[in-house]
Amino acid sequence: NEICLSFDDSVVWTESLASQFYLDGEGSQVVSGAVAGKQLTLKLRASSSASKISYLDSDSWSPDNVLYGENGIAALTFYNVPLEVAAAGK
Repeated sequence: NEICLSFDDSVVWTESLASQFYLDGEGSQVVSGAVAGKQLTLKLRASSSASKISYLDSDSWSPDNVLYGENGIAALTFYNVPLEVAAAGK
């Protein structure tokens, strides 16, 4: 019920960003997020067996609702990035 994303730099989370993530092309599955350094943990509405994640939909994104690094630079969009299942205890 969580997905952890790693970035090269620390990112800044706002709750409105939950709508910008898609699991296997489906929106509305991320309900919140939390940042710890360069790690962004997305909390899901329910457990998921999704195999891919995308950030920003080319048809509906807004420049006012973008994930930024602490350095003020926007994160690049990504599409259908494969998800890996973490080993137990990680």
